[in-house]
Amino acid sequence: MIIEPGLALLVAAVLVVLGTGLFVSSPAIKQSPRRQHAGPSIPGSSAQRPCTLLGNAHYISLLVPTLVAVLVSGNLTIAIPAVFPGADGAAAAGIVLGLFAGGSAVGGLIFGAARIPGRARFQVIGLATILVVLSSAVGLTGNIVGMTITVVAAGAFFSPVTIVAYFAANDYGVDHRKTESTTWVNTSHNIGAAAGSALAGIVIELVGVNASFLAMGAIAAVLVAAASVLACRPLHEPSRQA
Repeated sequence: MIIEPGLALLVAAVLVVLGTGLFVSSPAIKQSPRRQHAGPSIPGSSAQRPCTLLGNAHYISLLVPTLVAVLVSGNLTIAIPAVFPGADGAAAAGIVLGLFAGGSAVGGLIFGAARIPGRARFQVIGLATILVVLSSAVGLTGNIVGMTITVVAAGAFFSPVTIVAYFAANDYGVDHRKTESTTWVNTSHNIGAAAGSALAGIVIELVGVNASFLAMGAIAAVLVAAASVLACRPLHEPSRQA
């Protein structure tokens, strides 16, 4: 073994802390404009007590695909190491998961440079659908090479889902609710990661590794279908469309 597991975790934690420190101390953060209050709040006014964004069906249709994407990712982090058992398999699993992350980075760069027509909520649903199909196909591949290629292809659609969701959420948050809009995206991200990892562990222990990909794909497909229904639902009050 090249490096002890405990040391690997410590190095990762140090990098996270270091990256966070560099981010918050960067000139871009320091030069960001301070939030200005338009005026004194009126007791009982809607400005003081705004309705939550969770009442907007179109906004929910952004959150669900985000949850789905991280549900798939959470499953991969548990299922891929299970495909390569033993100490020798840890390196192989790390390489495959690293390739998933690499595919995600490349996909994010390509998607960011492309001009994709259509509303953001439909874009994110389409991207999540492709991600679900590819991640489910991992459970149907019969060899390591095919599995690796499919994992990389799935990774190419992971980052675009989160990119679209975060940017579109700002449109719903407008100027005075951007913190809430991005917070709910973070929340759906965390819920999806926890649920994906937990469900993957249960399914793998009860049925097997391949079944975890298919089971997670079935759950994700239902969620994406629900998001599609919400995205197409007409709103009864005027709001910014994304």
